[in-house]
Amino acid sequence: MKVMVPNMGEVEVAEDKIINFVQGPLAFEDYKKFFIIDPEENDFPFKLLQSAEEESLGFILTDPFTFKPDYDIELNEDVLQELEIEKPEDILVFVFLVIPDKVEDISANLVAPIIINAEKRLAKQVILDGTDYETKFRIFQNVNS
Repeated sequence: MKVMVPNMGEVEVAEDKIINFVQGPLAFEDYKKFFIIDPEENDFPFKLLQSAEEESLGFILTDPFTFKPDYDIELNEDVLQELEIEKPEDILVFVFLVIPDKVEDISANLVAPIIINAEKRLAKQVILDGTDYETKFRIFQNVNS
């Protein structure tokens, strides 16, 4: 499948790289097919979650454990069943980033992570209930937290 990606042009995406959201990301529920673009640099901690259905729809993600090593979430049984998760090692966790003008103000939404079953390519954004995590966790000011 070929997808136009802003600032990158046409990108070839293998069907087995498509991630199917059981419910689209919050506020974008109509979009369910996405893929992840990793930058060329191996040490770059950000990724692009790009819609395969709408070229103008993409989100910057990161692994929350990179900036918050003690990040801890518990997935309820409904999420595990919806995503057909059988083994913990199949789970990938990402969080959305907000990229403002000042790099030091980049923030992550730790309250609503994206959970991906890497084996089955199923995903869902979940809302963590009863957590003290922030929706605007400033990643560069909290690197040692």
